[in-house]
Amino acid sequence: MANLSNYLANILLDYVKGGTGVTPPATTYFALMKTMPTASGGGVEVSGGSYARVAVTNNSSNWPASSGGSKTNANSINFGTATADWGTVVGVAEFDASSGGNLLTFSTLNGGPVTILNGTPYSIPAGSGQDFGVQLTNLSTYLADRMNDWFHGGGSYSVPATTYFSPMTTLPSAGGTGGVESAAFSRLAKTNNSTNWPAASGQTKSNGTSLDFGNASSNTSIVGIAEYDASSGGNVLTFGALSNAPFAAASGQDFQIPINGAVYQAA
Repeated sequence: MANLSNYLANILLDYVKGGTGVTPPATTYFALMKTMPTASGGGVEVSGGSYARVAVTNNSSNWPASSGGSKTNANSINFGTATADWGTVVGVAEFDASSGGNLLTFSTLNGGPVTILNGTPYSIPAGSGQDFGVQLTNLSTYLADRMNDWFHGGGSYSVPATTYFSPMTTLPSAGGTGGVESAAFSRLAKTNNSTNWPAASGQTKSNGTSLDFGNASSNTSIVGIAEYDASSGGNVLTFGALSNAPFAAASGQDFQIPINGAVYQAA
């Protein structure tokens, strides 16, 4: 899975939790890196010898549908032939401009470092397995695929205006199966806006208002919280364990996640 820059992670978190509108770039630019950047930027990019970043149009022809939370390129990303030694390349980074710009994603090469000498062509082949998916913590595969297709491929994904949180006695899998909701509580509707989900910072997003599930109708043991896109049924969006799991809630006891208690981060 590609690493996210702070810049992109905060954008994605603000989009999926808070509904802050953003349009993915129509074109992104891939760079070969001799030293990898960190989430805040930096790194050493190849230069000279006819090297240039490669522009990739952000459409479904170049980026077919995500599957299992994974996204890879349908066409080769061809950097051409070096006319001088480019040196040892350790990874690839993605930017929103042909030079400079904002770092979006970055990952080491699947096959390990490659030394590119004068006269050597280099490309990242189609379907190389180089994963350009963008991932946040505890996303279901359903939501990860939609976020991947929205950011790489020009797909549309409108985040729900309201999502629904449920205390769980058994957490679901990433595939959305196996979860057991506590019968002692009803799902809690939460408007997906910037009041409930203030701006992300440092690749972290947390709730600006409490998630108050009210009083338990019976004794229950809660291991975590799952988020859905409907008041019943629907798709699992996110899920996570309680830090003090399992939490034993007695009948009549109020249960809530306090402000800043529900934390979302980049993977």
